[in-house]
Amino acid sequence: MSLKIGKYDVLEILGRGGMGVVYKAYDPILDREVALKTMTSEGLKDPVLRERFYREARAAGKLRHANIVTIYELGEENNVPYIAMEYIHGTDVHHLIRMRTEVTMETKFRILIQLLRGLSYAHKAGIVHRDIKPSNIRLSEDYQVKILDFGIARLVTAQTMTTNGMVLGTIQYMSPEQIRGVHVDRKSDIFSAGIIFYEMLCYRKPFEADNTATILYKLVHEPPDPMVPPIDEQFPVVKRVLFKSLDKDPARRYFSADEMADDLEEFLRTTATLAQTGKATTVEYDRNVPTEEIVYPPPGVEQKQTDGPRPATDPRITDLLRTARRMIVDGHSVQALSSLREALNLEPTNPEATNLAYMVEQDIKRSEVDELLRQGQEYLREKRYDIAQKAFEKILKINPNNTKARMLMEAVRSEMNDPNFEDLLTKAKNAYGEKKYQLAMKYVEDVLKISPQQHEALEIMQVLKERLLSQEFSELLQAGENFLREQQYETAIKALEKALKIFPQHPVALKRLQDAKSGTQRTHIEQLILMGNKQLELGNFEDAYRSFEEILKMDPKNETAKMVLAYIGEKLRVEEVKQLLNTGWRIFMMDKQYDEVIRIAEKILTLDPSNGEAVSLIQSARKEKGDV
Repeated sequence: MSLKIGKYDVLEILGRGGMGVVYKAYDPILDREVALKTMTSEGLKDPVLRERFYREARAAGKLRHANIVTIYELGEENNVPYIAMEYIHGTDVHHLIRMRTEVTMETKFRILIQLLRGLSYAHKAGIVHRDIKPSNIRLSEDYQVKILDFGIARLVTAQTMTTNGMVLGTIQYMSPEQIRGVHVDRKSDIFSAGIIFYEMLCYRKPFEADNTATILYKLVHEPPDPMVPPIDEQFPVVKRVLFKSLDKDPARRYFSADEMADDLEEFLRTTATLAQTGKATTVEYDRNVPTEEIVYPPPGVEQKQTDGPRPATDPRITDLLRTARRMIVDGHSVQALSSLREALNLEPTNPEATNLAYMVEQDIKRSEVDELLRQGQEYLREKRYDIAQKAFEKILKINPNNTKARMLMEAVRSEMNDPNFEDLLTKAKNAYGEKKYQLAMKYVEDVLKISPQQHEALEIMQVLKERLLSQEFSELLQAGENFLREQQYETAIKALEKALKIFPQHPVALKRLQDAKSGTQRTHIEQLILMGNKQLELGNFEDAYRSFEEILKMDPKNETAKMVLAYIGEKLRVEEVKQLLNTGWRIFMMDKQYDEVIRIAEKILTLDPSNGEAVSLIQSARKEKGDV
């Protein structure tokens, strides 16, 4: 290849990205191969990217560490900037994971240790990588680690996100604070290193999903997926390191990358378990090996220590409850109630005693009513009307709404008064028994035309009305449940609303209506999430923002929408800063309109208070303004 960049002879293209091209090249003066990174024409059009390329490459060039790729030179050829750096013969961690390369567990531990040592060195120099991922970890043929893209990771990420839509490979290694768009420090690189450690061991990512929004949600809110195979059960150090490095709260992560590396090195010094060669997926483990139990706390819930054991229950209450439960099982409700009342005398607020007492009292009342009904009907058949009447009156004292007792009471009174409507009432009852409710209603109405106050006829009419309404209600409820199962939520809502006009407080109908409305909302939200994910992947952040904003209006507690909106808001803010930096401040500076330059820079600082370019602009404009 005849292409030449600076003093370097280009040999081949190693890779191409959204803002740059990486070449393998030859340095004829020092007789060595190098890697050359240059900016594409698209990147050159953006003065902000060009300026950052220079500034951040210089910062990376100051790093000298065995596990960080060495920067040889920052230069420019035909107005195109380039970085010459160390060329590493070998592969990268991405290839190792993708090809499931057979390496020992010890080697994987040592790869991570080297990564952490390199990161720690950079952190001490005040540089945070921000884009640690497998493809940025180069491996020599003897598995020496070299970290790539120090200093330009933030630039590459910003460009990728705003021009080509979000790249899932990068997102899956981001820390929760990066996603939220808040302050990022060394703890963010530690989180990314924890993800890579998990992936090297399992050959899969700890926060996997089939769409962007779910990945972001899991990174911010959910614990890692269980390891398969469960290597963390065989090696407690793995569980401890992952638990601590992948904590959602940066304050609870390792204090430094060195601290995390020290944990791993200490384990290697004290065990020879990892010396056997083999893929992580074939590691044998013993489920009986004791391991420390680590529980991931739910998102947003802090683990609390109890101040001591709960107060012991009075042993007398324990004994009384035990006796009551045995009596209930044996069918001795009265004796059980006696024990429960004694327990409540000792502790009136005891919840178990209260609940059991209520249950037993209701059972006793039901038994009493059943026995009185049996006796009353028996007396009625024997024409002992006065005794039957007393039985039914006792029932109505216990439960005034007992329909059967009311009907039997009226039958007694009718017999005692020798009514003239016995034939019509008998026909009404027969029709009711045959479920011919409309015919039964006709006979009852005929009775009431003759005697509007005939109690038994009124009672039967009320029962018939309730039965007809109950029948209609049951049909509507059944229809609503069928439509709900078929996910025809709108049709289900119509049927259930009609049912609730009959019985407005019916708990099952109310619950089904709530389910149908939730289903309608859930379907709409799922459609919006699909639409929003598609827009995110296309880089249409404003359209995606509107989709997730609509979700939040429907469900103000939707954590996925909140998190994605915060993420998009940060990206839109970055884009606005870029646009402001390209609004032609150079022309204003050349025209000596320094106040306009200062206004633009100050607006940038309201969006990005730490923006060094805006601070420099203000200083330059004020300096020039002072020279006029």
